[in-house]
This record gives sequence, structure tokens and C-alpha cells, in this order.
Amino acid sequence: LGLACAATTSPTTRAVLVLRTHTHMNLALLDPFSHNELPEVIEAKLEVPSTVSVCAFNRRGSMLAGGCDNGHVIVWDFETHGVARTLELHEAPVTSVSWTKSSRRLLSSGADGRLAVWDVLGACVVQLLARENLEFTGASTHPLRRDVCLACSSSTVVASREVSLVFWEAAGPRSLALLSPDAPADEPAGGGGEGAAGGSGGSRG
Repeated sequence: LGLACAATTSPTTRAVLVLRTHTHMNLALLDPFSHNELPEVIEAKLEVPSTVSVCAFNRRGSMLAGGCDNGHVIVWDFETHGVARTLELHEAPVTSVSWTKSSRRLLSSGADGRLAVWDVLGACVVQLLARENLEFTGASTHPLRRDVCLACSSSTVVASREVSLVFWEAAGPRSLALLSPDAPADEPAGGGGEGAAGGSGGSRG
């Protein structure tokens, strides 16, 4: 099963997600004279109102999340190919989407300096980290703990980058810088809790 993004010239739809399923993948390894079948390709298209730049399946493969250039996060039911949720928060392109282990929550990062944890069923933000003069270039949830994620960011003012662990705590998100390649050599990597939070984070999910 493959997943690809493709542009279209339709005035109402700017992009589609193309799902490809290949069968007879080992046909070339078999006797070419005993099979007359050619490899088959089955395509299905998920139409979206904006260009999808990032996407990720949940652990079970039943849901697909896509981050759009218009700041929306779209969740599809992969069984029906229908839109299950449209999550609106980011004011700039979404740079990454990542599911928690239980698929109940979804992490999204944006070029607007926001890192958000969504309750997918309720279509609401339960945790939010907002940073000024910064854009998150990517983020990933911990494979076992929903209260921890890894985030990559870059400054929009000066040439600097940072890789941080973000801990979603009841009092608010707390970040710990792991790597800052553009920082002076004598400046220690440290953490700072910066931003706003809603809801509480657990250790599993």
C-alpha cells in the first residue's frame, strides 16, 4: 500500500491523496511463461480543500491524518475514505502530524509556532505550546507515553535551530532543549516552560 500527494487543476479541489495498492508484487520472480496476468494497481483518491504536505496513519491503520498548507488538520476514516474530523487551529502550514499509541490523541506542529495535542473524538485542543518568533518544523509523539513528544524548531528572527523534548504537564508544557547546533559552545542546553496549555496530560494513551 502506497500513499502519495498529487496536485490537480480543478477549481474546487487543489490536491488529492492517491492511495495505491499493488498486487502480484512477486510476479517477476515466478516463471514468466506460466502467468499471463500483469501487476494490478487500484487507486482511490481522497479529495481535500487544500494542499496536504504531511500525513500519517494511526497505529492500527484505520485513520489517516493530513496536515494542510492552510493550517487545517484533516482526519479520514480509512475504511470509508470519508472525512471524520477537520481540526482548525494553525494559522500557517502544518509541518507534521503524529498519533499517540491509542489513536485518541493527535499531535500537530505548525509554522505558526504552535504545537498542539488534539482530542480527536471531541475535535478540540487539550494541550497547546505557543512560541513567538519560532516555527516548529516537525514533531513526534513518544511511542508509549502521550505526555512526551519530540519537537524540532527554528527561529524566524535569527539563524538558530533547536531540538527539544516537550513534557505535557498539568501546570503547562515544559520543554527541555536536547540540541541547539547554532548556540555558542559555552552555552549549556537548558529547558524552559513556555506557552499555554489546556487540559492535562497522562502518561499513557
